[in-house]
Amino acid sequence: MEAQVREMNDQTGVAGAVHEVVFINPNLVERCTPASPHTDLNQHDANKKHPHAYFNRGYFIESKRAGLVLGGDWDAPPSPRFDELLEYVAIREHMTGEKDWSKSEFCKRCVRAIKSGYYSKGIKSPRDFFEGRLSQLEKLISSIANYGVHPAHDVYDNISVNIGSDGAYMFNNRGHHRLAIARNLGVNLVPVLIVVTHKNAFRKVIR
Repeated sequence: MEAQVREMNDQTGVAGAVHEVVFINPNLVERCTPASPHTDLNQHDANKKHPHAYFNRGYFIESKRAGLVLGGDWDAPPSPRFDELLEYVAIREHMTGEKDWSKSEFCKRCVRAIKSGYYSKGIKSPRDFFEGRLSQLEKLISSIANYGVHPAHDVYDNISVNIGSDGAYMFNNRGHHRLAIARNLGVNLVPVLIVVTHKNAFRKVIR
């Protein structure tokens, strides 16, 4: 599906349109979307042992909700900061040389998931995981360092965010690694898919 792509020059502004991809500063994505009855899935409800489920956070399914304007208090509950996520910490420590990615807490969760038999993406053993994922990670870091982050061919594969009632961007679910790498490299702009926009934020734009 084709996406509209544009740059958000006013970083306090809000965009909200069906399948719209905008370029924003990655540092603007400070919080994750809270777990709530309004989100399609909450990490701890789905699977507490999943590698991405250390924190209980919610997300909307991109292909179902992209472009949705939603009122209520779905953005109000406390939620982790993006830079608290184990995925982010693992990448930051790896890129700064503090700790090898394979020794991170995130990787330990991945290994436990593999041994329990429910890790996906065709990985059958810890060795497959370390060899395959680390190689992919290094290639991704190199690509973003040299070329930045480009819009994905599949619009739903872009870094996905939601916009709360105060106009702040919140991480949704897609693109943990791209967003984390871009932030640590100091990339100025990344493409993001806006999935859900709070009704109050949307009103500020159309006034």
